[in-house]
Amino acid sequence: MAARTSTFARFSGLILLFTTIVFSTPAFATGPSETGSLLVPHLLNARNRGRYPGFVPPNIWVYDKAGKAMPSSGSMGAYAVGQSVPLPEGWYQVEVGTSQIPQNRLKVFVKAGNTTVIPTGLIVVSVESTREQPRDVCNAWSGKLFVSLPLDPAPGPTIATNRTAGKHPVGAVQVAAGYYRIFWNGTYIATDIKPYHAYNVETGLIGPMPQNDYAIHRKKGLKSSNPGLRLCRNRATRVLSRSYWGTYNRQISAYPFKQRIWEQVMVAQPESKKGPYQKLKKLKIPGKIYTGPGSEPVAMWEEEELPATPPAAP
Repeated sequence: MAARTSTFARFSGLILLFTTIVFSTPAFATGPSETGSLLVPHLLNARNRGRYPGFVPPNIWVYDKAGKAMPSSGSMGAYAVGQSVPLPEGWYQVEVGTSQIPQNRLKVFVKAGNTTVIPTGLIVVSVESTREQPRDVCNAWSGKLFVSLPLDPAPGPTIATNRTAGKHPVGAVQVAAGYYRIFWNGTYIATDIKPYHAYNVETGLIGPMPQNDYAIHRKKGLKSSNPGLRLCRNRATRVLSRSYWGTYNRQISAYPFKQRIWEQVMVAQPESKKGPYQKLKKLKIPGKIYTGPGSEPVAMWEEEELPATPPAAP
């Protein structure tokens, strides 16, 4: 009986020792010292969002260093704006937009115990209401816009749009800070989007012209890569503020009895001392913000390779 008791005592001691080892060992894979987070913050709070009825927030897709998707449980595997994404320390690829386009990925470094923030900006188009617009050969315009990367053939693949919001006089999309082409009402411009700023797309009025078939193009020449926009017949047309090539057919007496005329026209920018950029208020982000090497996102289409090793600690 004493031998059996001794054996039981030794077995119990082993269980106690094993339990102590298991529950006292740190969880290195998930512990806070090894995990950081990634965040695309809100640019519009609930109160300000009502001023932009045509606003569509972006999706955030996360990939590991090699480009393998790290999906969420949300729609299309995307994370939401304002959602903190916990990640082990290391390099990642991040995509901010409404469509998944590989060229749109950014590379960033996530530091343990810190939050890496992806700076974004807002693109805004504001126009008059539909009832104040002409109703003839041209279509009414709205705040619907498309944003693409500055890749040829222009305007390039669309990475963000607010078309799902329907037609509103004020439209907006949120994109990562950087250089883009903005396509609106048949033409486009290229511009920088600054962090925590709204870029108010500048538009102006042109026409009406005396010719019924008057159209404007970004460049001279009738080519599929250079689409034109036919102007309204009885009222002025709202277009992006920039230079264009205007064209129409002039009647002549010899065959084929018409001649293609090209002329340069300029749609002036609206007079404003403030300029197109409007600073947005930063919403408070809790915790420590990582500002060391790799914290500023770099566009993948500009630099393909990620560094082989993590950056040095700041």
